[in-house]
Amino acid sequence: MFRLSDYRRVIGLTELLFVAGRTLKRQGVKYTVIAACIGGGAMLAEVVGNRLGYQFSVNNVRAMLLPALVALLTFGLGNTLVAVSNLFRSERILMADANAMNLMEDRKKADTARHLETLWERVFSLEFPEESSPAAAGNDPAAKSQIPEADRRPAAEDHCGNGLKFVVPFCPLGELARATKADFVRRADFSLKHSLPQKLEQALTGCNLSLLEDWYDGAFFTLNDNKLKKQYAAHQTIRAVRRMVGLSAACRLRETLVGCPDPLWFTLTMRKIAMGTGSWIRRMNQRHVPATAPLYFNAQHFLWRHEATDRLILSDFPDRGEELLEILHAAHRELFRQVFSGRQATARRQIFGMFGGDYLHGLELRLQFDVEFAAGILPYDPREDIRQFRSLHLGTVYSLASCQQYQRRARQNLERIDAFCRERLADLWADRPRRRAARIAFHINRHRLQARLDRDPDGAAEILCRRVMAAHRRYSERLCLLRQHYELTRLQLLSYIQMVDELAGFAKDD
Repeated sequence: MFRLSDYRRVIGLTELLFVAGRTLKRQGVKYTVIAACIGGGAMLAEVVGNRLGYQFSVNNVRAMLLPALVALLTFGLGNTLVAVSNLFRSERILMADANAMNLMEDRKKADTARHLETLWERVFSLEFPEESSPAAAGNDPAAKSQIPEADRRPAAEDHCGNGLKFVVPFCPLGELARATKADFVRRADFSLKHSLPQKLEQALTGCNLSLLEDWYDGAFFTLNDNKLKKQYAAHQTIRAVRRMVGLSAACRLRETLVGCPDPLWFTLTMRKIAMGTGSWIRRMNQRHVPATAPLYFNAQHFLWRHEATDRLILSDFPDRGEELLEILHAAHRELFRQVFSGRQATARRQIFGMFGGDYLHGLELRLQFDVEFAAGILPYDPREDIRQFRSLHLGTVYSLASCQQYQRRARQNLERIDAFCRERLADLWADRPRRRAARIAFHINRHRLQARLDRDPDGAAEILCRRVMAAHRRYSERLCLLRQHYELTRLQLLSYIQMVDELAGFAKDD
């Protein structure tokens, strides 16, 4: 997919040292564990052999020295190479980080309205019955109060620590028979604006937006923008979904030993952008800011195109504003074409190399767990998402043939479980969350339901009723958070494509 010339854009001598050092440190964990097992095994064999009357000649000191030597060679040399690399580059990276680059999370939050619209249309609107769809509800005032009076939260002032007061006008979103996008946006806006514990926010608004807020905590174009990878690896709900569909022992061991390292393209690209930005900050302030004036330019001048910022520069530099704007626009165009290539298609493939793994993990997990998504019965189809990214020149992305195989299997599973439950569990089947839980459980073959359905129909019905449908809230939580995670991986790719196009000037030139 990538040629040597592509790597040359982000790799110099110091980056080679960094990559070699990082590789040694990552492999050092594995080699040290293997060496420790060999040494420990030899010592254990000596103890067991002596008790059984066999004589083993094992030098305990040498056995202990083996893992220590391996650790020294790998971790020691790896840390040394990384330190040497940072010696030449860290100053410019720190310059960028300390001068508003880490505040690029505000650029991500600037698109909150679009993010919430996507989450409503593709996640939260699906939590309501088809006969009471948000589209049908419109702005009907009665739609906002269709829960029993005793179950509603009072619209009263609550105290939530540190003397903070605010009105709590919400009931849990899922308890509404109908809800509109405005209902959701109002609740989401409350969660995003109030700094409260996540569980409290969820209790007050009925919306769990912790994954979105976590993603917002990672700033664009920084090494900290790896939140979705961490969510997939360790968020307890996402990991529970992974265990349900089958998290292998080898995968668990690998993640335990080496964690979930960032893709090489991600690390090298982010470092290169930080170094270039740091250089431009220093250059612009030295050359274009009077010695008697405060330093003016920061990282966001090179990473965030904003018309109001341009007008501010024209106001703050009345004599040279136009000239400085031309220099700035040329600077970020040069920076991003150096790092991402002068060709739009190549730049987009690099973006996929940085974040494509997050999307593919989310897509694969959702196809395995979300039977309605896999079967293509939701308002959007996974094949449409794949085709969208293919049309953006991101490469193959994901095999449409594999997606179609998932779709065929999902539709077969839906036909079987739907027919079975309509016949035997009709009352429970009428409830959407319980119906969805049964569909998911059958799709992932929870409690070996697929075999039980034919061999022991009564037992299958008992399991569905008492162990699956009774746990519908847990299934709904996992499904809703998985759907949010998947949508965030899509938004991440689309956001970087938009920003790189804009900063590199592809939208106008290509």
